[in-house]
Amino acid sequence: MAIENPQKTEIQTQNSSQAELVKHYTFNETGNIMICTIGGDSVGVDNTFRNICSEVGVFFSAMTKAISSIINPNTNKPYSLYNYNALKTLIDNSGMFIHLSEDQIKHESSQVGEAFSSELIQSLIGIDAGKAYLKFASAMVRSVGKEALALCNQEDKTESEVANIMFVCESLLGASLVNAIIIRLDVQIDTNLVGIKAKPCHHAPQPQKVVTSQWVFNKDVYMFVAPEFITKYASTLNVAKTPAYKEFVQILTDKLSTLHGVVR
Repeated sequence: MAIENPQKTEIQTQNSSQAELVKHYTFNETGNIMICTIGGDSVGVDNTFRNICSEVGVFFSAMTKAISSIINPNTNKPYSLYNYNALKTLIDNSGMFIHLSEDQIKHESSQVGEAFSSELIQSLIGIDAGKAYLKFASAMVRSVGKEALALCNQEDKTESEVANIMFVCESLLGASLVNAIIIRLDVQIDTNLVGIKAKPCHHAPQPQKVVTSQWVFNKDVYMFVAPEFITKYASTLNVAKTPAYKEFVQILTDKLSTLHGVVR
């Protein structure tokens, strides 16, 4: 789905004048892949970017199949895509993710049903769709909520987090970037537990007294190095083999080795 209210980014130029660049957002049906174009629309992107987006789709499909093919010993059922331990294991071992940042997000809402789900997703990924609802949001939030409730009911408390992954494919004035956003929720935090059991993501009439649900999420952002990038560009990085480059790296390494008296 495409968002009809694109955001605008202001760019500061040398002469202090500002130009507005429009961001266009488009999601796949499940909402796990978001395509963002800046300085052009989704129709005008080049074939390289289209190929990268397709490759991300294939990777996501393979990742989903791999997770669902392994039995979770705590439930004796296949792992869910929303199981954080399973996601983290793939992220750490695929060799395609570089961790960029981690933030804690506190979210409050008095909404329920579709409005709650859309508001929550927009808050977590940092976009503003205006009055337009994200059509995939309800199904996504309900699925995460179902996984969270099951985790709350498990006797084994070694697992405490549920998560969701979203790949963000960006075309920034023709440059292609891919990030992955992991949103995780700890079911053992009291406010989260209250919210999970209240199930605000389900359709329900608004109560006479508005009740605000409170949530604490962790948001991890990774750079995703698509196989297309590795295949196309890795072989050209011969600079790493040159003596001058090795010498420069050694100089930097020697500088770092002096931290806290560390000696190599």
